[in-house]
Amino acid sequence: MHKRLFILFILFTGKIFAQEYQKNISVHDPVIIKQDSVYYIFCTGRGISVFSSVNMKEWKREKSVFDTLPWAVQAVSGFKNHIWAPDISFYKGQYYLYYSISAFGKNTSCIGVATNKTLILPLRILNGSIMVKLFSPIPAKPIGMLLIPISLQIKKEMPG
Repeated sequence: MHKRLFILFILFTGKIFAQEYQKNISVHDPVIIKQDSVYYIFCTGRGISVFSSVNMKEWKREKSVFDTLPWAVQAVSGFKNHIWAPDISFYKGQYYLYYSISAFGKNTSCIGVATNKTLILPLRILNGSIMVKLFSPIPAKPIGMLLIPISLQIKKEMPG
């Protein structure tokens, strides 16, 4: 009996630890940045998927950047927290994480930005700071390259 419990324990804990670090990860639209000795990949996914690594060989899945985006639900009807094509920059002591939102099969999209002094979550959501609502001139057709003159304003911070 004890032997069976021990074997189950080993199998269970081995499975947990084996899932913590992965050597081969598959992501869409990745962007990578390094803070101190840790590399971070931000990529398309629910709430923006995040992976971290100290050696760029073994990756740990981190908590998503956002649990929910209340402003996005209001801005894009049908938005289900699938956030795509993130990009990250470091400028004057702040990390800026830009991201795109839309609803599948719809022709409305928005761009948002979140900031923080470190890459340790949570990031602060800045509403409207590059939030541009885009509409495709042809329904259900991808926007593709769309050049439009815009003026950017930073609005008040929203709780993240």
